[in-house]
Amino acid sequence: MGAALTLIGALIGFAGLQRARFVKTRQGAGIVDVTEGQITYFGPDTGGVIALDDITKISLIYHQNQQLWKLEQLAQPALIIPTGATGAERLFDAFTQLQNFQIEPMLQLLAQRLNTPQTIWQKDYFLDLQNYIH
Repeated sequence: MGAALTLIGALIGFAGLQRARFVKTRQGAGIVDVTEGQITYFGPDTGGVIALDDITKISLIYHQNQQLWKLEQLAQPALIIPTGATGAERLFDAFTQLQNFQIEPMLQLLAQRLNTPQTIWQKDYFLDLQNYIH
């Protein structure tokens, strides 16, 4: 019983550590909301909405001394969200719902602050069963 509780505590601690590494300082403008599989960003100059199921690619970009999430979708402009926007920590849970999303590589790229765009996740159309009629 004690070993099981220790294991559960360790898992909760590990998840909390990952979440803490994801949260950035509140230097980004705007507000992020994630409700029922939909990501909404309200910014001072731009904003937008994207359904989690419609995301085709997630990149981390660096522009004007700021890290930004770039969420791409088909036939629509990309949604750009500062990593430090209010509520951006909600993206952690949203991203983990994506098929084959890897948390640790994302956290490492967030910490590195690279000047070149980095692809965090890309939809695999071959594994997406909704693309097949039969």
